[in-house]
Amino acid sequence: MRRRLALLIAVVAALVAATELPFAFSEQLDRLRLERTTPRLERELAGAHAVDLDRQVMIEARRIIEPDETFAVVTGDREAVSNDVVLDSVAPFARFWLMPRREVPLAEADWVICYGCDRGPAGIQLQPGALGFPEHALYIGRPVR
Repeated sequence: MRRRLALLIAVVAALVAATELPFAFSEQLDRLRLERTTPRLERELAGAHAVDLDRQVMIEARRIIEPDETFAVVTGDREAVSNDVVLDSVAPFARFWLMPRREVPLAEADWVICYGCDRGPAGIQLQPGALGFPEHALYIGRPVR
């Protein structure tokens, strides 16, 4: 009886595998084709897209912050975000995206990425010439010391 039950289970498993495997391979091939046709920049920014970070700020930060310079990320409630994860994701994504640049405490940073932070008199002060997206309270600049 146990042999028949084991044989039945094996036959059922083989039938399920035979019907499901072609679909699994097809889905994987579709994913690979999509990746191949997606520009590299978009693939690298997929993490930012997934949590709805402003990708242009990250692109500009990579462009203007030299690889041997440091940065700090400051977030605040001046930017209306689409979900609770956005502000918590800025620093981790910046650490990944801006490598080999290093994140350091604000007092030691060459650059500040201000994502919704307060730039008023009591807030973060950046040197003149900071790159800004003021409609979204997003800035990249050198801190005033």
